[in-house]
Amino acid sequence: MFKALVIIGALNAPAVIQIEDDRGPYSSTLQCYTRGAEMIRDVAVRMPIAYASAICISVKKPEPPKLKSNGGETV
Repeated sequence: MFKALVIIGALNAPAVIQIEDDRGPYSSTLQCYTRGAEMIRDVAVRMPIAYASAICISVKKPEPPKLKSNGGETV
């Protein structure tokens, strides 16, 4: 599983901007980098960008929450 991060250097920002994707994680790096490109495009239509980079990091697959048992009943 992969999570997309984008680092952007905008002309009107005093420092670089890091944007984390809230749609992922993705099962392949292709899906992850495609999402990173979408995120860069979305920012580029709003502000002038001097530098942008998409990064995909490996994350553990989310596990479903475990239900606690109370005697014979599942809570």
